[in-house]
Amino acid sequence: MQLKIQRGTAQSAGGSTSPADCDAVQRAIAALVASAGNPCGIGDVAANTGLGVAELERLLGRWCGLSLAEFVHAIGAGYARDRLRASLNALGVDPTAGGPIHAFDVQIASAITDEDRRRGAGLDITYGFHASPFGEALLLMTEGGICGLAFVDEDRAQGRGNALEDMMGRWPRARFREAPRDTGDLAARIFSLPGSSPGPCVPLTLIGTPFDLQVWQALLKIPLGALVSYTQIAQYLRHPTASRAVGTANGRNPISFVVPCHRALRGDGSLGGYYWGLTRKRALIAWEAGQAHALSHR
Repeated sequence: MQLKIQRGTAQSAGGSTSPADCDAVQRAIAALVASAGNPCGIGDVAANTGLGVAELERLLGRWCGLSLAEFVHAIGAGYARDRLRASLNALGVDPTAGGPIHAFDVQIASAITDEDRRRGAGLDITYGFHASPFGEALLLMTEGGICGLAFVDEDRAQGRGNALEDMMGRWPRARFREAPRDTGDLAARIFSLPGSSPGPCVPLTLIGTPFDLQVWQALLKIPLGALVSYTQIAQYLRHPTASRAVGTANGRNPISFVVPCHRALRGDGSLGGYYWGLTRKRALIAWEAGQAHALSHR
């Protein structure tokens, strides 16, 4: 198949992958969401993270490059609606003209049609657990490239098992092997871990139904910092009445973050669903807001 490359930025903003930082960010998001429509001062948000205001400011600066006020705005409904309006042409004739897709280049090395009857038969999948700015991640790869990226729940011992079981359930006839050393280089490139260096394109192996593959390839054309609606994706695919089917395919995306299903929302700007939880979806959007801000000020 013809290889498709989506260009990235030179480097990422933020970059902290401390589990304590990730937990504090998620607690801050939970506090802000819980207080929607009610008075909630910055001090209250900081208190819910167990940090002082100044310490929370520093944490957000290193985690995503945003100030506390910018972070509060980035996880709000107003920001999502604004980005939807600003991203109306994100899936245009030349979508890459709207900006980079990630801080790294992405290449679709192969796209495998995997109907229910196949379920991963003939695939050898290697996996490993790695740190990320959004909590611990499970990375899976075939010989051709990354085929899965999942997030681990807060209870790491149980969460690891749940994440792995979920991914194995998608391809029950595949052969799985744990080898974090093999997956570590790609994890470092994706999450800009300390010690990582620029490398070749991050290769992807997309495994899904024909319609799933269309939707996921469309997601790989949404620029960093942009947000689009399920309806926009359906129109781009020339199936204007298939927004619900687009939402379903979006939710089945097995390569979280890299194939940016978190950038797809409902048409009214509400988040819709997210397989790994809406708190994490808000974190992803805010983190990428910091990246987009840093890119625009270079």
